[in-house]
Amino acid sequence: MIAAHLMLDGAFNINSTDKAAWLAVLSAMRGQDFALQDGGTAPSDAAFPRLRHPTGTANGLWNGFRTLSDQQIDNLATHMVNQVKLRGPFQSLGEFVNRRVENTDLGKSGAIQSAIDALQANNNVLKTPFTPTVYEPSANAHIVKFTEAGTPGYLSQADVLQSLAPVITCRSDTFVVRGYGEAKDSKGNVIAKAWCEAVVQRMPEYVDRNANEPHSPVASLNIVNQSFGRRFEIVSIRRIPRPEMVALASNAQ
Repeated sequence: MIAAHLMLDGAFNINSTDKAAWLAVLSAMRGQDFALQDGGTAPSDAAFPRLRHPTGTANGLWNGFRTLSDQQIDNLATHMVNQVKLRGPFQSLGEFVNRRVENTDLGKSGAIQSAIDALQANNNVLKTPFTPTVYEPSANAHIVKFTEAGTPGYLSQADVLQSLAPVITCRSDTFVVRGYGEAKDSKGNVIAKAWCEAVVQRMPEYVDRNANEPHSPVASLNIVNQSFGRRFEIVSIRRIPRPEMVALASNAQ
């Protein structure tokens, strides 16, 4: 219900295959200030604290928090793009976060955890192996067989998601639509041309807003809302001058 009353300015689409975009969103925690239990200062690297007030220091295994250098963030962005190309497009955030239900490498972990594993970010953390003999043999391939797995110094998908969750989405809700029109004389000759550009935004309300609340289950919607879904509103519209339109067409080629 809260989604009907809140709008997110500048959400990040997880289906992006632009490394620079992933680099920007993953770097958002770089230099962010947060409170440490002992009164220390947060590091300048990108930090992914699991607890609100960590008691240890940066990269402390048992009671600290994990950080990634600029180079590691750059490499993680590369691996994220690879995972999106391998698994996407994602139709929901659940599909992005969770592993596939299949007997392949895609069934071992979700996109973010697989990118972290490809980064080998935890190689220097995992030191004490154990043999999971109490588990089913078929599950052994999905178990990280080290005592340190899951500690605050072990970077997990959940740690990264804690920072990304408020801003990610699996689809865009704002679109730029360009239109073209022309006028002809009685002989069919074009005598005038015009271009326009509109910014269109999908809203929480359904097309027939009086019939159903935004949080209504799909099965309970009337025929109009089942057929057409959410409302689209024109946020802005402008006429595009011809020189600017020529430049847009040139850039699109």
